[in-house]
Amino acid sequence: MESLSHGPTEPSAPTYSPLTICRFVLQVHFLRNILLACLLMALLLPLYSWFHLAPQNHRSNAILLVMALGLLGVLLVALYRAGHAMLAHQQVDAALQRVRDDLELRVDTRTRDLSLTNAALEEKIAQHRQAEAALRTSEARFRLLIETIPNPVFFKDDHGVFMGCNAAYCHTLGLTKEQIVGRRLVDLPGVSISDMAEHYHRQDLALIQSPGIQVHEEQLICAEGDMRDFMLCKATFRDEAGKVAGLVGVMLDITERKKMEKALKESKSLFDAFMQHLPGLAFIKDLDGRYIFVNRAFSQFVGMAEREPIGLEDTAVWEPDTAAQLHTNEKAVRVSQKAASIVETVRTADHHHQHYLLVTRFPIYEESTLTGLGGVAIDITEHTESEQRHRQLERQLQQVQKMEALGTLAGGIAHDFNNILAAVIGYTQIALADLPPDTPVQPYLKRVLEAGERASALVKQILTFSRKGDTEPQPLQIRPIIKEVLQLVRSTLPATIAIDQQLSSDPTVMADPVQIHQVMMNLCANAGYAMRDKGGTLTVVLEDRVLDQAFAQQHADLIKSGPHVRLSLADTGHGIAPEHMGCIFDPFYTTKPKGEGTGMGLSVVHGIITRLGGVVTVASTPGQGARFDIYLPRIPHAPVPMKRSKDALPVGTERILLVDDEPFQTDMLKHMLGLLGYTVVAHNSGIDALALFEKDSRAFDLVITDLMMPKLRGDDMALRMLALRPDMPIILCTGFGENISADQTAAMGISAFALKPLSMETLSHLIRKVLEAPDPAPVAEG
Repeated sequence: MESLSHGPTEPSAPTYSPLTICRFVLQVHFLRNILLACLLMALLLPLYSWFHLAPQNHRSNAILLVMALGLLGVLLVALYRAGHAMLAHQQVDAALQRVRDDLELRVDTRTRDLSLTNAALEEKIAQHRQAEAALRTSEARFRLLIETIPNPVFFKDDHGVFMGCNAAYCHTLGLTKEQIVGRRLVDLPGVSISDMAEHYHRQDLALIQSPGIQVHEEQLICAEGDMRDFMLCKATFRDEAGKVAGLVGVMLDITERKKMEKALKESKSLFDAFMQHLPGLAFIKDLDGRYIFVNRAFSQFVGMAEREPIGLEDTAVWEPDTAAQLHTNEKAVRVSQKAASIVETVRTADHHHQHYLLVTRFPIYEESTLTGLGGVAIDITEHTESEQRHRQLERQLQQVQKMEALGTLAGGIAHDFNNILAAVIGYTQIALADLPPDTPVQPYLKRVLEAGERASALVKQILTFSRKGDTEPQPLQIRPIIKEVLQLVRSTLPATIAIDQQLSSDPTVMADPVQIHQVMMNLCANAGYAMRDKGGTLTVVLEDRVLDQAFAQQHADLIKSGPHVRLSLADTGHGIAPEHMGCIFDPFYTTKPKGEGTGMGLSVVHGIITRLGGVVTVASTPGQGARFDIYLPRIPHAPVPMKRSKDALPVGTERILLVDDEPFQTDMLKHMLGLLGYTVVAHNSGIDALALFEKDSRAFDLVITDLMMPKLRGDDMALRMLALRPDMPIILCTGFGENISADQTAAMGISAFALKPLSMETLSHLIRKVLEAPDPAPVAEG
């Protein structure tokens, strides 16, 4: 602070410029008024003298003017000096005021500093008193705290002599404070730890020599005589000079914790042994979805036996779709906070085979807080696949039962319908044979004949899908037939549909060429219908495949394992909706508008392929098309050339016994056979025909009989006739081949078995084949 002993410095006389003095004079009011008055007088006096006193005395006027100017100059000088003096006086007053203000400021500053210093001193004194009181309070609290701490606490100096301890330490040793304080541990009388006293004393001295913290566990026999576990924590402390002054020790009774650790360890060992030998998958995850525990079965299942997936998320263990599925299911458990069981379809990250797991997840809580999720899973793949195969077998059985039911229905009408068709076709052929070629009704009769033949083909389709039609499978190369059908189909499909042929195989199978043609036509028609609006590509693949036993089991053993040929037709149309997939092979089931389909196409395909020992599978995605795969057994034999019918019908003169319960059938066939040159005796009763035959079995060269007749069936009648004449040629005809087969008729000795309706061409060839056989062998004709 600046000293006040020195007085203010005397200011020196200031100097001012004339301009400054003049400006000051003009600024001072009374000086400015004096100046103006003098100037006015100096101006008015000469003028007054000039005009009033001596206007003609120029000399007097000049003297008066000089006097006025002199007086004005004197006044100006006086005003100048007065302004200078006043300005100087004002400057001195301002300087003196500044010095006074400075002195007052210094006095105030010194006074304020002295006040602050005094207040600070008083505050320090108060703080010192408070610190002393707080120290005394703290010491009291510290002593109280040490005394009330349940853990034993003790203090020792740098020689290991007890400086103090609390009641808990006294209780542990079974001594009073007076017996402990001032003594070393080895000097305490009759303590329970006397055997270890020397050891503990050496530990204390070693800690003092090497200051720091020492923590170790010890077992002590307490005053009550029981062995207890303690965690002993000792640390050195220093005096004001920084020298080690002693140590303080705290003993924590960990007996119960040790027991719990032992029990937990035993429990964990038991848990680990149980979980690691658990055949199911077990896991625990934290709330972030990371695995924190898995058992051995889990690691082996996900292919991480060498490195456990601990710390990994599902995306690193499972493939993406599976990981997303697991995340969704786990989120549901966290939200509901309840255990949940669900069957999940999973694949591991290496994309191995698909598995089915029955997973049970449950939330894990710690003190009412959700900390993670646990789960166990059982691999039910084999069981699920078995159930799927069982359901597939049930569906296939239902399909077979539906086919059988419809086959029974078809069989109920096939006989009568074929008889009607036989009459239509037969009488039409007779009319065509009797009428001249140029008759106007000839074209109409030909149309009737064509319609009858189409109706006959329709009946055969019905019998085919129900597996009751009569066909003659033969070794056949199907590649030429497929090419032929595709060439035919190309002309019927719009230009927006392309055909991609991938016929890499030329296999031989046991099949009927007409049926293969029919299968191809039906499937191509379906594909064309599916692509009729937007166009697309029809892909036809023919290739060799070797089927394993698993594939055969998936299809109820309807197909056998081994070398097969796969015929695949795939389109890029609108596909098949999932709700229709189970019904597409049902007869008369169609999704086409009324008038655009009968629902027979796929059922016929199914019936044909099944009868040939194959299977048909379908795969479809709505909006992306459908693919039909046909599997047929492949044979190593070369194909048999297809037979060609001759233009001229064979005729004969033999005697024929014709038996049928329908009069129009016997009339039509009698007339037809008469045109072929045969002598025919017709009967509408099997009993009457048998009676006639029994009278003279040598009266006929051939017997043609219907199977289904009232009172006496055709096969029973044939057996009686063969009993009388074993070499008798017999042709058994039926409109429905369910009740009897070609093998059964051959076993009976019947020469031929034929399905109605029989055209004149078929019947003429069949009769000659039976009659001209050197060693009559049963034949079948359809």
